[in-house]
Amino acid sequence: MIITCCSLHEVLCDYVGGELCSESCEGVQAHLAACPPCARLVTDYKVTIQAGKCLALRPLPDGLLERLRRAVEAG
Repeated sequence: MIITCCSLHEVLCDYVGGELCSESCEGVQAHLAACPPCARLVTDYKVTIQAGKCLALRPLPDGLLERLRRAVEAG
């Protein structure tokens, strides 16, 4: 599979999450080896995910969950 800069954006989440088939994964890796800006994008994406995992969980403000449910149900 040939990956371009544009198509990388479409598969980025699946690539980082390890959910791409081997053919697509090889295409991404080949593109990243030849495209420093996209390689940097993937690195930054991974760093951002790791940073987010380090954040402390805080309880939701009172009533927020119920307001969100109503908003989703209302469409």
